[in-house]
Amino acid sequence: MMDKKSIVRIIFLLVIGGVFGGIFPLGLLKFKEAGVLAKLSFIIDFLINNNIYIFIFLVVVLYLPSICLFFKGKKLFEKLDKLSDDEYDIKSKVANKKLDISLTLNSIFMVLNFIVFGTTINRSSDNFFIVLIIFLINMLAISFLEIYAVKFIQKLDNRLKGDPTSFKFNEEFLDSCDEAEKLIIYKSGYYAFQISKSTSLGFIIITMIGNTVLDTGALPVIISGVWMLVNIASYGYYSVYKKQN
Repeated sequence: MMDKKSIVRIIFLLVIGGVFGGIFPLGLLKFKEAGVLAKLSFIIDFLINNNIYIFIFLVVVLYLPSICLFFKGKKLFEKLDKLSDDEYDIKSKVANKKLDISLTLNSIFMVLNFIVFGTTINRSSDNFFIVLIIFLINMLAISFLEIYAVKFIQKLDNRLKGDPTSFKFNEEFLDSCDEAEKLIIYKSGYYAFQISKSTSLGFIIITMIGNTVLDTGALPVIISGVWMLVNIASYGYYSVYKKQN
């Protein structure tokens, strides 16, 4: 049975959702009437005409710092054996943090490359093959850093198993972690799932309103819905699977 506090909270959330659902479409209509969509189209054209420079910009602000942080962390790890116990704990945390930030930046760089390539590529453009080659080179660079980082981490800790080029890597790597490491991974995965679930629901709502007000089509709604279904179904599957095993 739900108590009064829970019922009031649900009603409050429904009211907030209703207010948002009423105000957001009106805002989109105002944008449409003010010609904002035409301005957005101009921005997209600008991005298409300058996508090579955007790729270069992403390399400078994301990939190069990622490489720099990784090698700084690597250098710290290689010096840990010469330190006292107190210094070891402090420096190892700093080194781990640098590697974590490095790989996070590398992943962000990967996603933004896909977004820029997917939204600005034009087969009729004169620079189509140049953009394609830059994209592929970036993907190779991203993969190289990921694989090199995993191999280095495995070199530091012989317990950690798995070939980073194998489809079974995630499972093998997780199985080789100790209980404390697994707990951190499970907690991070749970929080990531909750954020992803909320974000996908938000995209479903936005794309539904966009389709109703701006005729953006059903495909964005379907993609957002499939994204949320995959999140929920995969979480449910692994929850049941892990409990049974």
